[in-house]
Amino acid sequence: LRIEERSKEAEDNLKFLEILAAPCEELVSLDPANLPSILPHLVNCARLICSRSTYYGAKGRIVGLLQKISNEIIRVCRNHISLDDVFGGDVNSSMKSLRHSINCCTEWKNVYKRTAVCVNKEPCIGKHHHKTGAKWDFDEVTIFAQVNAFIQRCRELTEICIGRLQFVCSSPLVENRAINNASIPKFGGTSGPQIMKSLSGIEQTYTSHVEQLQKVDYDILNVRTSQWHKDFNNYKIAVKELDVMY
Repeated sequence: LRIEERSKEAEDNLKFLEILAAPCEELVSLDPANLPSILPHLVNCARLICSRSTYYGAKGRIVGLLQKISNEIIRVCRNHISLDDVFGGDVNSSMKSLRHSINCCTEWKNVYKRTAVCVNKEPCIGKHHHKTGAKWDFDEVTIFAQVNAFIQRCRELTEICIGRLQFVCSSPLVENRAINNASIPKFGGTSGPQIMKSLSGIEQTYTSHVEQLQKVDYDILNVRTSQWHKDFNNYKIAVKELDVMY
């Protein structure tokens, strides 16, 4: 009987999870700029599963399902971020990709919250709605822990891009003069050579700090990597010292 019950559970789960097949296929085909358009449909699929599934409507399983959707959104965003560009290529393109990723993840959280409000106003009427208390009162910290960490990681990478705009003008790291075609201005007068030397020193020092971050032996976009917090903090301290020094 136990085997038969498990078989029925598996069949029921498969039937309802297949609802997500098409929107998930579309999700992986979109870029972060366009991905938010499908998020309401995704969360409504989860809402349908919550209210109608005999077995998958349990609170823990719905939370797990929302976590999996969150992780897939992060994966799509990661695939559209070039760390080579962040550290040494087209800084403007990098900032655009990071901004789209931040907006995408933020919108996912907003879509969930709006849906939760609707669900709580009009409770699920599914066969097993009593298992979830007819409310979406799930722990948002659990659902969005990785999303929040990824948003923060994107913001930190954006800080690096801004630093490159501020400190780098002629470094070899700037591929094809990608930073607004910038160059160090010419300074005349008796102080001109010293000013040029100081600016060059700032750029070289900053570039060395960026290179240290670029050469870390872990995946920077993996938010589970805690070593990044120490390395990025060291970078921020170094940049602050540059500001004070010069």
